Amino acid sequence: MLGSVFAKLQRHRSAVVGGAVTFGLLFAVVTGLASAEARRLEAERAITQESELRRVSSVLTKDLDVALGELRSLAFWIEHEPGFATSRFDEYSRRLLERHSMLRATVVLKDDVISQVYPSHPELLGLDASQHRTQGRSVAQLRRTREPLVSGPTNLLPGGDYLILRVPVHRPPAAGTDTYWGHVAFVFDMTPMEQLLTRSSRTLDAHLGLVDADGLGTTAAFALGALGAADTADQTLDILVPAERWRVSVRSLSPPASGVSALLLTGGVLLSLVGGVAIGLLLSTTRRLHEQNDELQKLATTDALTGAFNRRAVVERTEAELVLSQRTGKAFSVLLLDLDHFKAINDEYGHAVGDTALKVIVATVKAELRQTDVVGRWGGEEFLLIAVQTPEAGALELAERLRLRISETQIPAGFTALRLSASFGIAESSATDTAESLIDRADQGLYQAKAKGRNRCASVPVPASSHIVPARRATKTSEQSSL
Repeated sequence: MLGSVFAKLQRHRSAVVGGAVTFGLLFAVVTGLASAEARRLEAERAITQESELRRVSSVLTKDLDVALGELRSLAFWIEHEPGFATSRFDEYSRRLLERHSMLRATVVLKDDVISQVYPSHPELLGLDASQHRTQGRSVAQLRRTREPLVSGPTNLLPGGDYLILRVPVHRPPAAGTDTYWGHVAFVFDMTPMEQLLTRSSRTLDAHLGLVDADGLGTTAAFALGALGAADTADQTLDILVPAERWRVSVRSLSPPASGVSALLLTGGVLLSLVGGVAIGLLLSTTRRLHEQNDELQKLATTDALTGAFNRRAVVERTEAELVLSQRTGKAFSVLLLDLDHFKAINDEYGHAVGDTALKVIVATVKAELRQTDVVGRWGGEEFLLIAVQTPEAGALELAERLRLRISETQIPAGFTALRLSASFGIAESSATDTAESLIDRADQGLYQAKAKGRNRCASVPVPASSHIVPARRATKTSEQSSL
């Protein structure tokens, strides 16, 4: 029987050799394609992961650095103005809570006992944090090191998990006395951190954990984000915070490069040479279609000249923010920005200089906004800004800051440089607003600013019956609450 098979193979030797050569060529081609595709996917995934890590760490570090600076300022004022905590504390704290979306409370603790708290919680006054069952350790470390630290998570009266940033307060020493006076603290809601991580791309899982920074153990123990992401992370990045270190991890959910290679190799064995070529063409075509799709999406939502959102896209974002605001009870503001006497620039220097001015102004505005805020071109030299979770007072401060930055910005125009001014109209969202009514109020404010001489800011208040009423959250028992 074996002899018969061997004889048949001998008779068809040329066909067998040709088939083997064809298979070998096919195998080599597909192996090369698989290897190249695997390397491309691996490089693309690594770039995406690193970008995600930097984005998350940038937001966390920025928020923490700003908060630490504010808290150090509060400690300084209490050290040098003994009456500050009673005379100006509430007003100072109110402005802080308006500016920082993650901040929930400001606390003064003389001898580590709560003496002032904003928003007011009378039941917390007199609480000795050093004797608290969950916070005593962190307060003891604060007194020992005399350095800022982060502690938590802890449960508060409104419910939810929170982190506490503490900074020590000192007073000039008297004879034979310790200079330690007590400390001040900010209470942060961890929910925005969680939301920041879950907004990662659909192909990634992000995780934020706390690790020991100094070998003395951590004063907090928390983990946010995807379960298991820290244990199987492709990339990690450490963020130094007072007395602690946060570790951000990113894990890819897409198939590993080796899996892609094996799949392509198996396909090469099973498919004909024509099939292999067809797969290559299909991959190339799909990639081109994705690129064209991305470009069309960008063209559909972006102003081609300035890179800002176009009018349709910024209206859609306003509508989305209204839905979110009316669900959460947190107001936001829109700002209409109009460049003063812009027609004179086009008439005197030409449209090329005018286009350059628009691009420079948009870049200047973007540099002053948060990552969550939005800028879109409303038409001509007019722009619409969305300040997320920012009520009217905060939006007015932002508008004034932008107005000053624009007036300081130089616009190149041949051998000279121009300066522009801008007028702003501001409107805070209400429970009954539509995108049209909200933007119309901002337009009324802009009209008022122009009527008063331009280069100024004006707001139109929310109608008294339309204020957003925050939803009440469940109150926990006193045994679960703490600061």
